[in-house]
Amino acid sequence: GIAIFGAFALSIFIAPDAAQGVIQSTLALGVIAFSFGLLEDLTKKVPVLFRLWATMIPGLLGFLLMDASLNHLGIAWIDYLLQWPVVAVAFTAFAICGLTHAVNLIDGFNGLAAWTTIWISLGIAWIALAVGDGAIAMTSLILTAATLGFLLLNWPWGKLFLGDGGAYFLGMTVAWLSVLLVNR
Repeated sequence: GIAIFGAFALSIFIAPDAAQGVIQSTLALGVIAFSFGLLEDLTKKVPVLFRLWATMIPGLLGFLLMDASLNHLGIAWIDYLLQWPVVAVAFTAFAICGLTHAVNLIDGFNGLAAWTTIWISLGIAWIALAVGDGAIAMTSLILTAATLGFLLLNWPWGKLFLGDGGAYFLGMTVAWLSVLLVNR
């Protein structure tokens, strides 16, 4: 997980200017989830509630940083509730938390978390290109490349785990990119 986070962070030096804002916001939010996950990996003493909040806070801060939240799902009565910013932000935080922990759950299944993240990232990039959002497409492709580097070293033998830090970072990043894509 450290290598994936590091590779993604280093991309800020080579990514085009148009993608810098998305990469910076993703790193700012991702470092929260990654840090708590890494601390858990190293100490095994971070309470579950702290890790839960560490994966919900990016949804709250993302709204403050980029004014991005999930405010429609295509279901009328839910869309009505999501028009209230406090409900939309709370739902966004819940959704980001859920996806983050979903990736953590599939870590350890011999490359499943990495493969899943790669396919989701490629899907986000494809949709972003289709709607003309090159910044999100570039950020998704950077995440794909960083994850592919890990996967090439790990699959099919499964000798490495992402750890909570890596899984939290991957899950939070694909969740945040999805929220941004819908908002932009």
